Amino acid sequence: NMVVRHMNPVAHDKHIAYVSHLSHITSFMLGKTVLEKEPDEQNIFDMAGSGFASTVRLAKSSPEMWMPIFIQNKHNVLETLNEYISNLNLFKEKLEVHLPARVLPISTQAVPNSIDTIILSEFEKIQGLLTPGKRVRDEARGRIRTLLAMEAHVADEVSVAERDITRVERAIKSSHPMSNIFPRLSSISNNFEGEGAHIVVHFTKKQGAPVTFVPADDPSDALAIRNVDLQRKYSMGAINLAERLEITPPKSKALRWFLDIDSDPDCRHVFNFGKRTIPQYSDNALKRMRDTLNDVDILEVWRNYQNRAK
Repeated sequence: NMVVRHMNPVAHDKHIAYVSHLSHITSFMLGKTVLEKEPDEQNIFDMAGSGFASTVRLAKSSPEMWMPIFIQNKHNVLETLNEYISNLNLFKEKLEVHLPARVLPISTQAVPNSIDTIILSEFEKIQGLLTPGKRVRDEARGRIRTLLAMEAHVADEVSVAERDITRVERAIKSSHPMSNIFPRLSSISNNFEGEGAHIVVHFTKKQGAPVTFVPADDPSDALAIRNVDLQRKYSMGAINLAERLEITPPKSKALRWFLDIDSDPDCRHVFNFGKRTIPQYSDNALKRMRDTLNDVDILEVWRNYQNRAK
């Protein structure tokens, strides 16, 4: 049942790097990563299923046999690795910036006819939960997160970090008024359609609502909108920046290195969400890199970047 396929050596080496060499490297590195993080092998045997076993099966191959193969086909292997790593980084970037959908708490009570009533009731519940002596802080913080997320109906982008929730919690404990802590919520209106078990609620921004601009470093209690202006300015991730330039992510990274983009605060800003750091790039970075592409040989920049540490 053998199928014979005729192919010239150059094409063979390129295709085999994708369908064979990359899968072996992935298997080797997955096995290495797990062994480094799971020193007790019994945990692996107890928890891993057939998916893990089939994925690391190739890692049982002999490194002494495969390393010379990788080296001999180095050019194609590096190309496939760059593309694979770019896809992994894209997945990581999308995962990091994803915020799960948030909904209002479901209640069996009659639906109030005003969103203001719902918001005020929720705020009062949080105040009660944060009363000294009660051990329900986690529930209070979860409700604070919901109210912060609701402000997304008014602002284009909202980032809710743990430090923001902590600051709101501190402000509520200090008896600050709700209008100071959640200024955007006052600009949300609603209307209800239907009755009984099936009710549709529409949230809209009230016409003529006042707009308050809060600097990114403002320590006030109005937290959910602090980073909006920065996120509008630095709106592109590394992958999106490369796509806008119509070059590969590795070459885009080389061009950023060539122009020292990552050290320029007008071009790059790092957002911190708890323990996560997410670098983003501005239109200034895009313009500098696009203008430079007209004057330099990107392949030469790429070669110099690869040889920088040699």
